[in-house]
Amino acid sequence: MFQIFCIFHKSIVDECYSQLTDEELSYITFIAVNETIPKEYSTTRPYKFIKEWELPQYIDYHNDGIKEASVLFHVYRNKLHEQYKWVGFCHYDMIFKKDSINDINKLIRLFDINDYISLHNETYTNTMHRSWFQIYLLAIIEREFPRYFELQLNRENTIPLFNAFIVHKNLFKQTVEFGEYMLPLLYPICVNEPNRTDYGNFSCTFERVFGLVLAHLGNKIADFDVIHDSTIRV
Repeated sequence: MFQIFCIFHKSIVDECYSQLTDEELSYITFIAVNETIPKEYSTTRPYKFIKEWELPQYIDYHNDGIKEASVLFHVYRNKLHEQYKWVGFCHYDMIFKKDSINDINKLIRLFDINDYISLHNETYTNTMHRSWFQIYLLAIIEREFPRYFELQLNRENTIPLFNAFIVHKNLFKQTVEFGEYMLPLLYPICVNEPNRTDYGNFSCTFERVFGLVLAHLGNKIADFDVIHDSTIRV
């Protein structure tokens, strides 16, 4: 019924999934990114994983600092989501609890098509202004969003961050299609001087592009009940 695509750069960390049964692990597909980093993972658990760079439809954005945002584009372009009704994303440093998978299964049985779960939401002001200083990029996003969706921006909405959420595949499609629309508008500014200000500019930008769509077209009904442990460094 659902599948979570878990993004990792170097390692699949056993402790993050130690409370899950092997059957529950089948709800997670690990996606390895950045071919230049050697990968480490245990062979004692039935982890299923995909190497992003081996997908038929693949563009290497990693030298441009896209980080995890590339996975959303590539899952969509390669239609990896289409066999599931609900699709989710998380990261290597998120710890699943004993009941995480069971609770998600219970929740999505009650979902409407526009409902979603997310790990962390922030106010519009904190997300789009105070915590992020790329004003020239923000202006393009705020200009194009109402044009594309024929919706006014609602600055009372909270915005899901971290690309950690579970949504219906139709809402995922709408989310990434807006990302595809914005890509040629934002990509050159994100990756080229003099506007590029840091390596993660691309990633931070599209985290907000995706989050805006979920905030305006979707309805958050619950937290994504995993523990985000940012001290896990791999």
